[in-house]
Amino acid sequence: MKKSSGKEAALFDRAVDQFEEGHYSRSLKTTLSILKRKPKHAEAIALEGLNLCKLEKHQDALLKCRLATSLNAKSRFCWQALAITYRDQKDYLNSLNCYKNAVNLSPKNEGLLYDTAYIQFHLGLYAALVQSWLTLVGMDSENLEYRLCLTLSYYLSGSFDHCLAHCIDLLSSHKLTPNVASRLACFIPKINFSQGLDFEVSFSFLQTYSSFISSSWQRDEQLASLCFRFHKFDKTLPLYAKLIVRNPDKNEYTRRYLESLYELTINKGLPRDVLYRKSQCLLEWFPNAMNIKVLILQFLVAVNLDYNFFLEHILTYSTSKGIPSTILLLKPLIKDDFSLAHKIKEALLFQLVNTNKKNPTAQVWNLYYLSYLAYFTLDYTSSLYWINQAITDLPTLPDLYYLKGKILSRLGEWSDAIHSLTFCTELDKGDRALASRLAKTYFYIDETELAYKSLSKFCKDRFGGVPTYLAETECIWFLIEDGESLLRQQSYGLALKRFHQLFNIFKEWSSLSFSYHTYCAENAEFEQYLEMCDWITTLWDSPTYLRVALGATIIYLDLYKSPYFKYGKSAPAVRTMNEFEQIQFEKDQNQSVGKLHLQEESRLKRIKLDEDEDPFLIDHDLFGMELLNTKDPLQEAMKFLYPLRLNRLKGWGFLKYLASKIYKIKGKV
Repeated sequence: MKKSSGKEAALFDRAVDQFEEGHYSRSLKTTLSILKRKPKHAEAIALEGLNLCKLEKHQDALLKCRLATSLNAKSRFCWQALAITYRDQKDYLNSLNCYKNAVNLSPKNEGLLYDTAYIQFHLGLYAALVQSWLTLVGMDSENLEYRLCLTLSYYLSGSFDHCLAHCIDLLSSHKLTPNVASRLACFIPKINFSQGLDFEVSFSFLQTYSSFISSSWQRDEQLASLCFRFHKFDKTLPLYAKLIVRNPDKNEYTRRYLESLYELTINKGLPRDVLYRKSQCLLEWFPNAMNIKVLILQFLVAVNLDYNFFLEHILTYSTSKGIPSTILLLKPLIKDDFSLAHKIKEALLFQLVNTNKKNPTAQVWNLYYLSYLAYFTLDYTSSLYWINQAITDLPTLPDLYYLKGKILSRLGEWSDAIHSLTFCTELDKGDRALASRLAKTYFYIDETELAYKSLSKFCKDRFGGVPTYLAETECIWFLIEDGESLLRQQSYGLALKRFHQLFNIFKEWSSLSFSYHTYCAENAEFEQYLEMCDWITTLWDSPTYLRVALGATIIYLDLYKSPYFKYGKSAPAVRTMNEFEQIQFEKDQNQSVGKLHLQEESRLKRIKLDEDEDPFLIDHDLFGMELLNTKDPLQEAMKFLYPLRLNRLKGWGFLKYLASKIYKIKGKV
């Protein structure tokens, strides 16, 4: 950060030093002493805004920084301060515009160009990004981070030839750490694939630069992936066999091994018995690897080959060992293939009658699997019958009551479901998953307070209780179930609070790549960076966020239609009141909310914190009243709709209808 000069230089420089050392309150105090003498000192106002930003006073910070740029539009410092303030609020587009203004005023400032490049990274402006890194490399050609970032930028912009050339240049002419060199060498096959090169050329590149790859198994992985991509299955088979031995938990290795076997059987005349024998060998090599057993079954079902032996092996092994997760791993197969479900049922019934009578443990798990099987196929009456049989044999196993609670919920027998799940949590008081299931069931019947109570022993005390703590810990299932329950109960302020908390969490997740840029560049984690970008691209299309957007859109659209909607269950009564009565009702409601707020503050004051605990944060809109009283509800709804790719959504017709309605009203169509 450039320091000031002139009469007030000493104080301003001290304030800058304090800011850079992280003493924001001290820096703010020093800055205010400058402004007492010179209230229109633009740089001091900008520094005041930066300090307010770091002290989490974002709106005040924006006002100050905007004022600073209006007082001195030719100050690089003022524009940079405004850019940082926007960036900290994750408003990257406005931040980029401010950085551009700052760069125009100081085009040779490396720090500004560097910050601008990372904003362009996050916004996906890859053509401009390449130019930024070219400029920075021109300023400091020996800076490894700049050169690595330029290499990745070329790939992102689709300039694969330039990307490959820079990778080769880095490997041949720069002193890289072994890990960085290895990652770059592993990235070359991906570049070759994007270039559309044939197998011989790609293989030649891999051979040339494989010496940079730090471990033999990584070389095997790259070669196996290359061969598999070009259908060289006779070469992939032994390679993936080696990789499975090294890492049996990586399912992709097993899938590709089995696919290679199948392709050799179909296209190269390999006897089908070889496929079965090699699959059986996997079972013998990894007798306890349930993931491999299930993958083999999935594969055989998918390619329509005989799977009876493997199905029987999985069921016998799992029931004898008492592995409850096995039937859950089979769920996708059961739901997609009812003939498989029928075969599993026949096998389980045969074991129940003929083989498991002398093994009580196996018999209980047999009944448990039968119950889950019926549950997956929507036969809840049979599912309840089998789980009751299991409970009769072993009345102290929490898993059985957990499943019974789920079944009774599906049957609409809520009281019995709650009773079963409550008993389940008493059997294992330390199991969060069991308590969570009980809480979900309470949410389904809109008993939110009882849901909070069931989770309270797993939560730290916070202002606002359980919901605040679970929002802090980003407990997504809780916030969405609570929000939808509150919406059904017409507690619209609190429902909006939950939906906004979820929106902020998704926004934070989508910004993860921004904080990952530097790490990625320094360590050449290009593959991981691209995976994160792909994940973020689909993040906003997830069913959870679509539920959030739908809930918020319903509330805001109804708020737009009627000013009485915000009163919830009291809306019909308020509608019939005269103007004076409505004002009095609003006043009483605000007083009631204020009283609850004060009670919560008073409760927290009585709690003694440990020395290492931070003080409680006070939420001044605990009940979401400010969210409910927005002046432009449709604009708020559009914040939730903006990240959605509505044209790519399958289903969600009602959400699309509401979105089109809002866009039409706002004139965005």
